[in-house]
Amino acid sequence: MELKHVKIYSGNKMEARRIKNFLDENGISAIIKEDTIVAYEISNNLAEVYILNIDKEQALKILDKS
Repeated sequence: MELKHVKIYSGNKMEARRIKNFLDENGISAIIKEDTIVAYEISNNLAEVYILNIDKEQALKILDKS
């Protein structure tokens, strides 16, 4: 199976950080992608959380319990 990142959440930045921290605590590495214009630091307060496709099933189970 080819490893690739899959999106498991899209929404508020604060919630995305909470999800990432929760997954990290449970041994699943997560990446947050935020929409920000670098030169102006303008943000629309949205973020996406990505994990490896091989961790998706386990991550969704963990998040369902939280």
